[in-house]
Amino acid sequence: MAIQMAASHAASRRLKDAIFGANAACRAAIAEHGEERVINATIGAVMDDSGKLAHLPTVERVFRSLPIEDYIAYAPISGLPEYLEAAIDITFAGKRPAGYLAAVATAGGTGALRTAVDDYVERGDQVLTSDWFWGTYNIICQELGSSITTFTLFDEANNFNHTAFSEAVDALCKKQDSLLIILNTPAHNPTGYSLSADDWDHVLDTVKAQAKAGKKDNSALGKDAFLQLLVTQMRYQDPLNPQDNAEYLSQLAQFSALEQMTNVSKGLENVSKIVDNIDSSVLIGQLSSMIGQPIQWMSETKGEDGAVSKTSFEGKVIGVSITDGAPSIIADVNGQSHKVQISEVVRVGRLTASAT
Repeated sequence: MAIQMAASHAASRRLKDAIFGANAACRAAIAEHGEERVINATIGAVMDDSGKLAHLPTVERVFRSLPIEDYIAYAPISGLPEYLEAAIDITFAGKRPAGYLAAVATAGGTGALRTAVDDYVERGDQVLTSDWFWGTYNIICQELGSSITTFTLFDEANNFNHTAFSEAVDALCKKQDSLLIILNTPAHNPTGYSLSADDWDHVLDTVKAQAKAGKKDNSALGKDAFLQLLVTQMRYQDPLNPQDNAEYLSQLAQFSALEQMTNVSKGLENVSKIVDNIDSSVLIGQLSSMIGQPIQWMSETKGEDGAVSKTSFEGKVIGVSITDGAPSIIADVNGQSHKVQISEVVRVGRLTASAT
């Protein structure tokens, strides 16, 4: 009987990658049948004219000239600050946007994708990419509690499908607060397509319009969010300069006090509702004992000249009602029902001679 050692969520993962397996098979076929009879189209690596992996000689010279310490020493988890700053400069070529910018070192492009999905996609949300995409996107999203949805990459003229992209972005932004978009360009995998400058303008206009619309107001910090934030703060603190425990305790105490005040306020609201319901129920019970009794009340009437006068009415209590929390009496006068407010009642029970 086989024993499964892997966790249940990891049991279905494959040890061998299909694409790299196909690449190994192609290389074996080349060794057996010759390069002129086999075309390896499995992995998108740049090769030189001799069929070897291409590289820039200048990069190789700099790499080999580095001190051995630069090869083997630990770097900060997020990457060397000088390297990260240089990466930003090269990416934007001296045209940095005005917004917030940050870089982080990852274990290759796949590591960058996984980090982006983990850090910027809420669990249960969808990630948008084109209908032609690298299958690993699915695996990354599934493992991190999200999913992939796609838009049609090409229109009928085989150009970037601006309409499909905009509609997909709009539909997802109506369902979720934020959206991560994966656009594999230049040299899109697997089509090789690269977005033009006009394509990029359309993409930026689309996302800017959504950004201008804004997100839902999630500024209120709940208990779970506060504790998660506090744990993250403790996890990533500088080990050489740890935060004072007293500060953590102070934060917890402040939040605990605020939560207790919130709970007390909610409790008072509930008590008030209960008291109101009890008062109304007691009053309804008292009024119900008047059913069948004669009643006299005074009601204001307005004449044709606008003058207000009070008129006395007599009848018989036939019921009680409550509207918006306010009880009233239903009285019968010569076969007609009248709704009488409690404040209008003069006498209940044996009546004297009627007056007007």
